[in-house]
Amino acid sequence: MRTRTLLLCLLPLLCKADDFDNLRLRWLQTLTGGAALDNSLPAVRSHLSSIASTANSDWTSLQKSAARTTLWTDAASTTISANISTTYGRLRDMAVAWATPGQALYQDAGLLTDIISGLEWMDAQRYSARSTEYDNWWDWEIGTPAELVDTAVLLYTQLTADQLARYMAAVERFDSDPRVMIVNTVSTGANLADKCKIALLRGVLVKDRAKVALAVSAMSPVFAYVTSGDGFYIDGSFIQHTRHPYTGSYGLVLLDDVADLLYLLAGSPWDVTDAGRANVPHWVTDSFEPLLYEGAMMDMVRGRAISICTGIASPVEIFRCPASGACSATPIALTADSTVYVSLYGTGIRGPGGAPQAKCTVHGVTVPVLYAGAQTEYQEIGRAHV
Repeated sequence: MRTRTLLLCLLPLLCKADDFDNLRLRWLQTLTGGAALDNSLPAVRSHLSSIASTANSDWTSLQKSAARTTLWTDAASTTISANISTTYGRLRDMAVAWATPGQALYQDAGLLTDIISGLEWMDAQRYSARSTEYDNWWDWEIGTPAELVDTAVLLYTQLTADQLARYMAAVERFDSDPRVMIVNTVSTGANLADKCKIALLRGVLVKDRAKVALAVSAMSPVFAYVTSGDGFYIDGSFIQHTRHPYTGSYGLVLLDDVADLLYLLAGSPWDVTDAGRANVPHWVTDSFEPLLYEGAMMDMVRGRAISICTGIASPVEIFRCPASGACSATPIALTADSTVYVSLYGTGIRGPGGAPQAKCTVHGVTVPVLYAGAQTEYQEIGRAHV
C-alpha cells in the first residue's frame, strides 16, 4: 500500500509538462501557424503559397555537391559577414516550409535532408563555437543567431542531440550575455531586445533555466522611459545610436521583439513581471501612431533604413489604350519571392470607413488594403494602397 501511495504521489510530477517544451512549441506555432490554420481563407492560402515558392527557389539554387565551397553562389564570401546571415536566413525559410502544414513542402524528406546538410556545412565552415568574428558584429551577434535559433525550433525533433548542442554552442559563443555587444559595449534599445530574444530561445532549446532567466531580466531596461540615450521617451520620441530618431526602424524592431517575448512568456514561470511593461501600449499610441500617414511610416524617423531597399518604387503601366479599339490590361510582372505594393487612384475611394471597409481581390484572392482615403496630389481623386 505504501508503494502504491508513493507512485500515486509521483504521478503528477511525471505527467507535468516541461516548461521549456511548452515555450518551444508555442514559438513553433508562431513560426508556422500550427495545425489549426484555416486554409479556406485566401490570405492564408496566399501566405502558404509564398512560403513554398520562397523555399523552392532557395532549394533549387542551393549547392548540393559534396565538393561545394558555398551553399549559395551569391553568398560565397568569407570576408563579408552578411553572407553568413543571408545563408542562415535561406535555411530558415526552407525550414519554415518543411515545418508548415498546408503546402507542398510540408515534411518533405528531401528538403529536410538538404537543410540539415546545409546546417552541418555551415557549422564546419562558417559559423561555430570555433569561429572568429570578422566584418560586421551584427551578423555574428544578432543576424545569424536569430535565424539559427528559429531553424533549431523548426527542426527540433529532427536534430540529433549533438547537432543541437553544436549549433547552440555557436550561438552561445557570440551571445553569452545579451546585455553586452561587440565584446564590451552595453546593449541598448532594439539591439538589447534582439539579443534577449536570441538568448531566451537558445535557453529554451538547451533547457538552460539560468539563461532564460537572464534574458528576461536583461529586458527590463527596454521597458523604462529614458531621459537620454537610446530608448523611448515620455514625449513619444524613440532614439537609437545615442541621438538619431529611429522610431520607424529600430523602434519597430524593438516593438516586434517585445510583443513576441510578452506573448511567448505569458503564463510561464518566466512571465514578465516588470511594471514597465505597462508602457508598451503607450508606445503604440504615443510613438508610432502619430508618425503613420496613409499607411506608411514617415522617412524622417527611419534613419538609414530609407536607403536599405529590396525593391524600387516606380510607376508601371497597368493598361494600354490604342488609338483605335478597346483598352486592355497590362499584367504586373511578379517573381516567386517578390512582394509588390500597388497604389490605386480613382473616385469613390475617399468615402467613410477607410481601409477597414475597403476590399480588394486579385484573381479571386483577397489582398490586404493598407490604406484607402484621400491624397493630396490630384484633386477629387482618392488613393488605396494594397
